Amino acid sequence: MNKEVGCDSKYSDEKKTDIFNSKYKNHWMTWSGEILLLEADNAALNIDGIGIQDLQITFDDKKAGYDLKIGDTIKVKFVMKYGGGCFLAFIGELASIVK
Repeated sequence: MNKEVGCDSKYSDEKKTDIFNSKYKNHWMTWSGEILLLEADNAALNIDGIGIQDLQITFDDKKAGYDLKIGDTIKVKFVMKYGGGCFLAFIGELASIVK
């Protein structure tokens, strides 16, 4: 996905937006990553191991992050809402932790 619509994409911004809107926006995704930032109702994950947040999620259950810890690796299922890039993370909603 990053090569197609994210920081590694070679497409124009307009084409990246069109691809994101048709293939990814409002679609369910499942990603795994390390927790970098954490609140009871949301988290920021590092997906690629480079050390910056790649995905910001809001949990469907507003207390889902309560017992998690920064540094934990979790797998989440979520609805993709906004595209990311080199400086901004992808944003997902209705996230739930996959066990």
